[in-house]
Amino acid sequence: MSDTVILGAGISGLYTGFRLSERGKKTMLIEKSPTVGGMAKSMPYKDYILDFGPHKIYSVLPGIMDEYQRFMDNKLLTVEKRNSIFLEGKRIQFPLNLMKAPFQINPFSALKCGVGFGFATLKKIVAPRKIKTYEDYFIAGFGTAGYKLIFRDLAFKVWGDPKQLTEELARKRVQVPNVLALATSFFKKKPTLSAKEFLYPKHGFGELADTLATKIKKRKGSIALESQATKIAVKNGKVASITYRGKKTKTIKNPENVISTIYVPDLLNLLAPKPPRAVMHAANKLRFRGLALVFIFLDQPHALEDHWVFFPEKKYVFNRVSEIKRFGSGVAPKGKTYIIAEVTLDLDDPLFDDDAALTKRVLADLEKTKLIDATKITETMVKKARRIYPIYDLQYRENLITVLKYLDKIDNLYTIGRPGLFNYNNTDHCIDTGMKLADVILANGSREDWMLVRKSFNAYSIID
Repeated sequence: MSDTVILGAGISGLYTGFRLSERGKKTMLIEKSPTVGGMAKSMPYKDYILDFGPHKIYSVLPGIMDEYQRFMDNKLLTVEKRNSIFLEGKRIQFPLNLMKAPFQINPFSALKCGVGFGFATLKKIVAPRKIKTYEDYFIAGFGTAGYKLIFRDLAFKVWGDPKQLTEELARKRVQVPNVLALATSFFKKKPTLSAKEFLYPKHGFGELADTLATKIKKRKGSIALESQATKIAVKNGKVASITYRGKKTKTIKNPENVISTIYVPDLLNLLAPKPPRAVMHAANKLRFRGLALVFIFLDQPHALEDHWVFFPEKKYVFNRVSEIKRFGSGVAPKGKTYIIAEVTLDLDDPLFDDDAALTKRVLADLEKTKLIDATKITETMVKKARRIYPIYDLQYRENLITVLKYLDKIDNLYTIGRPGLFNYNNTDHCIDTGMKLADVILANGSREDWMLVRKSFNAYSIID
């Protein structure tokens, strides 16, 4: 019998399992895919290693960077980061370099943004209003012109209508509240917006997941791939058994702890007896958007000057274009490279199920940018995931609280990770979450201890 059963072998599940197993807890992970890593995996293809989107290793959380190096045996590369925003036909260094910005930004747009910021500042003094939405947050800090230029269309592309998104999303994604903070962020020692360097595995981001999986197995843990939980029986406020199906159907009785990193509605649907209708209704209101990755292979050593480029304007279907070979040279053969165009879509968008049309649109939009030489393209490929970006609508917090209150009644069941906590996080947050949960379990902490620790996760922010 395993002391702890973990549903899902993404970074959250793997790291939690690793931390428990290295401290003597027997762990078993159940993963429906044939490989580990979840949304942070790598995929071998011909002579390439394809990351599932651009991932970097960086954190401002205490101790997390050291922890990455520890479990990766100090083999991570240190990479000096370069990224930019493509705006009004120009690449603009990001965060802003005050020496270069005046020559990169359209003077008329800069003037409009400056005037807009002045009006917004005056309005906050004369007629202050409560900030509730993503739109409120950025208009208050950047003015209407700045909001429309940089933030509005990007919100529509990635998450949806900014009038229907909570200001919490804006704070998580952009840690500078106004124009002045943005302009001075370049000089700050502790990054609030963009990291100056990051760590990366030599042969693709999937090395993280593979290393954690190997170390779990060395400590007599196990990972059941291509397996899926089918039932979680709850009795007297505890998980009494888990039934899962792989090559055979098996049941684990009386697990000490169960940790779920799967999507909240999926977890609730496994429970027996079934949760109340109101809880299921709240869970089903927690919506995600899908992500399509268009891989473009090029017959040249490099394609971009940056690790990635953001595209906030709606005339480009993609949100960001990245070149993983800039992260680490081991992901592509000598003289060749690939870029990834990220496109966030609702599942009912016709482009989501039409790879040919999506690729055609991406290539047409790339041609507008003139960032790559189309004659160097050798092939393309599309990979998709249906639930990637949590939509922080104005009701999401209320719905999430309803779900968590119900799950907290099951004493030995925990839910973590982006899918499990509906938390907009990166892998450093996954490590932090797994570390804190494992430490609560190892200390025989109470449910109240876990609930108190969990509150800290609401303060996570994204540093690009």
